Amino acid sequence: MKSRSLPYGQIALIAVISAMSLLILVPFYLIFINSLKSPAEASELGLAFPSKLEWSNYSKVFEVADLPLAFTNSIVLTFSSVAIILISAAMAAFVIQRRKDGWSAALNVLVMLGLVVPPAIVPLYKVLSFFHLNGTILGVVLINVATRSPLSVFLANQFLKSISKEIDEAAIIDGCGKYKLFFRIVLPLMGPIMVTLFIFNSTFVWNDFMYVLYFLSSGKQMTLPLTMYLFTGQFGSMWNLVFANILIISAPLLIIYFFAQRFIIAGMTAGAIKG
Repeated sequence: MKSRSLPYGQIALIAVISAMSLLILVPFYLIFINSLKSPAEASELGLAFPSKLEWSNYSKVFEVADLPLAFTNSIVLTFSSVAIILISAAMAAFVIQRRKDGWSAALNVLVMLGLVVPPAIVPLYKVLSFFHLNGTILGVVLINVATRSPLSVFLANQFLKSISKEIDEAAIIDGCGKYKLFFRIVLPLMGPIMVTLFIFNSTFVWNDFMYVLYFLSSGKQMTLPLTMYLFTGQFGSMWNLVFANILIISAPLLIIYFFAQRFIIAGMTAGAIKG
């Protein structure tokens, strides 16, 4: 039986995907292998296997950077920010999509402005100082909500186009009020886009370096990205600890992304099914 060869287009696509995979795997291998080297070997930033595996680098990172405290602060900051973003974005998108009046149109314009107007550090600093929130986790939470909500509302709005309004009408006929309609009927149907927004916003907030650097000056409120900054400053030549710290910071998000990636694809494509 004659075997069928792959079309040239599929061969080219496989080659491109393989090349793009190397762009991710090679840097990851570089970080992982150098995190297990001695300071002298890691300073060369090479791809060679270490002469001796230094697993103690990870314990040193936990001891020097006080990672348990940084983990706690990052979890509190990320969970608080993302929870507020998801609920507020879903509610705002529901109003914009279902109501067709002047208020919803004005809200949609504000969302569009939030997508194109960049945040400025100096005004943010002035506003937080006025409300005595500068240097607090709550202040950074509010900044994350303000900067990440527009895109979240936009994506949730597009997803809601795939949910028929007939479901709303049937629920209202059965006696559902507006809050019960949203929280018990519509919000569960928004599961794929909510997971997508959770991943996107969690990645941004968890890895955020700029806002926590400017607005969290206290060492007791240090987050994980700031620990990497301290290693780079205090241990400029100890790249083995820097790379070990990067892997520790990235591990939680990699695990979450691995288990939730199918929901990300569903959430991003569902809004294109029905316009």
